[in-house]
Amino acid sequence: MVERALRYLYAVSRRVELDWVYGLRGVGGEQPHVVAAGGVTAVVGAVDQAEFGVDALQGALADPVRLEQFARAHHHVVDSLALRTTTVPLRMGTVCEGLAGVLALLTGHPDRFRSLLDRFEDHQEWGVKGYLDADCAETEDAAATYPGRSGTEYLLRRRAAQHRDAQRTDRVIWVSGQVHAELSALAAGERLLRPRGSLMVLNGAYLVRRADVPGLRRVVAGLPRSHRGLRLEVTGPWAPYSFVDEGARP
Repeated sequence: MVERALRYLYAVSRRVELDWVYGLRGVGGEQPHVVAAGGVTAVVGAVDQAEFGVDALQGALADPVRLEQFARAHHHVVDSLALRTTTVPLRMGTVCEGLAGVLALLTGHPDRFRSLLDRFEDHQEWGVKGYLDADCAETEDAAATYPGRSGTEYLLRRRAAQHRDAQRTDRVIWVSGQVHAELSALAAGERLLRPRGSLMVLNGAYLVRRADVPGLRRVVAGLPRSHRGLRLEVTGPWAPYSFVDEGARP
C-alpha cells in the first residue's frame, strides 16, 4: 500500500469551498483537499513519503524537467484558488508531517496569516519588466557606418559610438527608475527582483488594488513613449507570491 503520510501545502485562505478544489490535480497527481484551523483554511494534498520526503524533494527541485512540471502543478492549484478568494500562496515545496503538522502550522501562526489576508484583500500582484531594446543596445560598427581613411579615424569613431551607446543605456536605466517610482506610488507594496539577463533593467513586482490596475497600465503605456531603447512588459495578475513575508512561510 502506498504511504501518503505527508501533506503538501499550496495556500491559505479564510474560507475555501470544496467545489473550488474539486477536480484539481496537485504536484503528486493527488486531489487537493482543505484543512481548517485557527480561523483560516489551508489547501493541501496528501503525497507520498518516497517522492516528497526531504531528499526526494530536493532531488526533484534540482531536476529542470521535474521542476517545471512541479511548478506548473503548484501554481495551477494556487492560481485556481486565487481567482475565487483572497489567498496567501505558500512557497513551492512546503511539506508538513501529516494532518497534525498542518494543524500545528495554522494554529501556530493565525495572526500572521490573518494579517496577510487582510493586506491582500482586493489586491493582485502584477509584474513590470523593463528591457534595453536590443536594436538600441548593440553598438554600431563605426567602420561600416562611417568608413574611415585610417585606423586612427576608425578607433575614434568606434569610441564615439560606444560612448553614445553608454549614454543611451544610462538614460534607459534612469527612465526605468522613473517607471518604478511611479508604480510604487500607485501600489500598496513593491519589490525589486533580481534582473534576468543582460538586457533587463527593471524586474519589479507590485501589489495593486484591483481598482488601480488601469492606472498601472496607463503608467506603463505613458512614460516611455518619448524614450527610445526601453521596452516594458506587464505580467499578471498573480497570487501575491512576492509579498508573503518570509517569516510567515514555514
